[in-house]
Amino acid sequence: MVDDPGATVSVAETSPQRSGFGFNGWNTDAGGTGTAYASGDDYTLPANDGDVDTLFAQWDPVDYTYVAGTALDSNGALQDGSVVELDITVSPGERFILSNDYLMALMSSFASAGSSEHIFIGVPAPSFDATSVAYGDFLSVFKIYRQNATNLMFEQYNNGSVGASLSRSSTALSEDAVFELSNSGELTRLFNADMDNTLTEDVPSGTRHDIGNADTTPRSIYIAAVGKGLTLPATSIGAYKIAIPKPTPDMLTYAGNIDSLIADNTSDLGHIAVNTSGDVFSVTRGSGDAWISKHDSSGVEQWRVATPVTGDAFLAAASDGGLYIGGLDPVSGNAGVVKLDGDGNVLWSQFTSITAGTVEIDGLDVLEGSPDSGAVFVGKVNNGNGATVTYGTTTAVVPTGHAEYLAHIGADGTPVMVDVTERSATQAFRGFTAVDARPNGSGAWWIATAGTQAPNASDVPVCLRFTYDPTLTPPLTVDWYCGSSGFSYDVALLSDGSVAAANYSAANQATLQRFNASDGSEDWAVVITDDSSVPSPANSRGLEVDSTDGIYYAARTVGMSTTITDSAPTSTVISFTDSAPNGLLIKFNSSGDYQWSRTVGSGASTKASTVAVSGTTVYLGTSANALVQFDAYRERYTWKPAIFVLDANGVSHK
Repeated sequence: MVDDPGATVSVAETSPQRSGFGFNGWNTDAGGTGTAYASGDDYTLPANDGDVDTLFAQWDPVDYTYVAGTALDSNGALQDGSVVELDITVSPGERFILSNDYLMALMSSFASAGSSEHIFIGVPAPSFDATSVAYGDFLSVFKIYRQNATNLMFEQYNNGSVGASLSRSSTALSEDAVFELSNSGELTRLFNADMDNTLTEDVPSGTRHDIGNADTTPRSIYIAAVGKGLTLPATSIGAYKIAIPKPTPDMLTYAGNIDSLIADNTSDLGHIAVNTSGDVFSVTRGSGDAWISKHDSSGVEQWRVATPVTGDAFLAAASDGGLYIGGLDPVSGNAGVVKLDGDGNVLWSQFTSITAGTVEIDGLDVLEGSPDSGAVFVGKVNNGNGATVTYGTTTAVVPTGHAEYLAHIGADGTPVMVDVTERSATQAFRGFTAVDARPNGSGAWWIATAGTQAPNASDVPVCLRFTYDPTLTPPLTVDWYCGSSGFSYDVALLSDGSVAAANYSAANQATLQRFNASDGSEDWAVVITDDSSVPSPANSRGLEVDSTDGIYYAARTVGMSTTITDSAPTSTVISFTDSAPNGLLIKFNSSGDYQWSRTVGSGASTKASTVAVSGTTVYLGTSANALVQFDAYRERYTWKPAIFVLDANGVSHK
């Protein structure tokens, strides 16, 4: 964390991990002979600019304690009927790890194949009976035995009911195993430590058997041997607790408040942004919390930080590896932008102010270049007729009857422009719902905005296209309006300056239109009709264009059947047959011809189906509990929110 020299901050509340050991705080000396610090302790930063302090993680071997059943032998090995308790506790929502040494020791310790020799490892039930241990003695447990000469079998039980099972060969068990507890205390998943692959298949919600236990106290973990003796690895039992679902470093080169932000089965993905290096930034929204994550191009999480704004957070990748975040000031409630560097540290923040009413935000985009020229953001002004909007040293007066605004902030955090000009006296729109910017090849940018729903029966422009050149006066000029058939949810600029817009048509219908680059006339229209809902995308995160001008439309509210009538016109019917509908990703080519679609079902939130594009790679964000179609034939269940990386043909294996 970067702060004022000599400032007092709090030591990060994070739990590093090391196979076979438990975390025991921080120390200024790697060997533990310096000053010790616990998570949350006050810490004084270096007195001089540029100086860096390092705190080193301290480790204790994790041990176990005999609790019941057959006594351990003289070497401390479990015998048939022995039960031990790990010297750690795991709270609901946390995870614990078994080392690969432990798994391999299991494989070699079983005398024969079959379930007659097995171990249980899990959360004991209050009625635990050590005289004849069975899966019913656990609230949630994995039964592990040797299936054959090469494979271990993992069988999952929750609340006395069979869940999922999976066989894995010793070659597949090359890393540590991570057990995850849900917020109600059930063992839900088994991962390897770096989260690249799951050792178990995703567990469908209908077979996980949530125990529904409201007790949130830390859980004991028992290991019971049945039908066999078991010698644990010599160094330790190889288990330890982690508080966040990613590997964390064993040293800190900063000190600051880092919340333990964990997604659960009610969370969903918000906005996604991707930079030219393939780094993926995303917003995850949990139960009252929201945070920003950065993953590298391989999908490995680099960091996560609490969102520095309230309300929806809109993201745009900066050319220097950082991130622009659009949102509302937690203090004033007005719109603005915060910039993070590539490590998640806040570089600057600038919010608008207004003499009456509030300034909302509904979209953000970067002004691309090498380097970029900052970001533009749009929205509407509430209850601000005649009020003065101030952004840095720039001001503008809100005209009566109109509330649309567009603002620009430079890459260095200097506000450049705020515009609240009345754009159309004959059309009563009340703000902008989305924005997309693109260099026009002449040193300026095209900027497309979407029009909001009118407060009355008046028509509104589907979208507007501007030319923006901050060196001119005025810097922002309207090129043309995009029709007047209905308000829009999102817009996207194509390479020639034409605009694709997703707009409302009827109670169960939306339209995707392409407007001509020269005059804004309609080039073509696609009609998307649903059996129950308006198949609309989310504002500013549901419409994207790839490097070949392929158009991606992510509908977030759909019913059981959706009919797509493209520009040919050809009709395609998409049906949900095995899950509740939650979202639909559709690809069209630049001529408006339907290419393919991918369904998102059974999600926990109707805010699913966020889409972002980099080159021809597509990133689809989903909510928790989503059943996602990841190629033309197969689906995958995600207990947590997920980002699926698809190629231009709609195939994902990430």
